[in-house]
Amino acid sequence: MESIIRFEEAEKALRLDRETLLMLMDHFFAGRDDYVKPLRAAVESRSGVDVRREAHRLKGAAGNLHIDGIGSLALEAERASAKEEWDLLERKLEEIESAFTAGQKELSVLKSGA
Repeated sequence: MESIIRFEEAEKALRLDRETLLMLMDHFFAGRDDYVKPLRAAVESRSGVDVRREAHRLKGAAGNLHIDGIGSLALEAERASAKEEWDLLERKLEEIESAFTAGQKELSVLKSGA
């Protein structure tokens, strides 16, 4: 599987020390439900406007930290919502949830210094 987090790029772009960046990324992953639950509710209610808003919010938060594996999936969800491709959105939501799990594992490795 491709890396979810582009840590070195984030360090360079954000000019933060390792500890601060790890803390911000940890906060992002700890807030998983703050992103996934509203997105899931929007998909379930078939509200394209709400899906676009929530996917855009997730895309921005992930993009700011160079968590590109999640940001790119959020972009795909945002685009699918404009076309009301609900089956595709369901799959993207599952992929986003899987990417959060994979990203949390990557972050644990980064935090351990391995």
